[in-house]
Amino acid sequence: AASHFPSVRLAGVGSRLGPIATAGGGWGGRWFYEVVVRTDGLMQVGWADREFGCDPVLGRGVGDHPHSWAYDGYRRKRWCVESAPYGGRWQAGDTVGVLLDADLLEMRFYLNGEDLGVAFVGFQADGIFPAASLNVGQSARFNFGQGPFAYPP
Repeated sequence: AASHFPSVRLAGVGSRLGPIATAGGGWGGRWFYEVVVRTDGLMQVGWADREFGCDPVLGRGVGDHPHSWAYDGYRRKRWCVESAPYGGRWQAGDTVGVLLDADLLEMRFYLNGEDLGVAFVGFQADGIFPAASLNVGQSARFNFGQGPFAYPP
């Protein structure tokens, strides 16, 4: 079967974040990465924990599982099993900032440096990682700090 919505959860990037239970519970700080969308189609970028499971054939990716949280700039929604309106529509060449604040237990996203507001708050996770799902034909470039951020938070 063809893979229609492949997902990536990066092992080793962010794995030291450890389990999240409550604010101040074991780790803290702010974690950030950027994604340059090279195409303007269906992609969901954000975070997933160790319990994340996906099904690319059925189109279930990051944000479609209760252990993942995503921003989808194609449909202008945020996702954690269910969707809600959020943010603006991205275009090819736009930069998406992905921020996790472990002290406040907040996740927020940025579009070309503009803060889109809190997307998720009070979540619980067991080891959290950067994660993304891209539809067929979509392309993105990720910066986990290997180069300067275009729009640091």
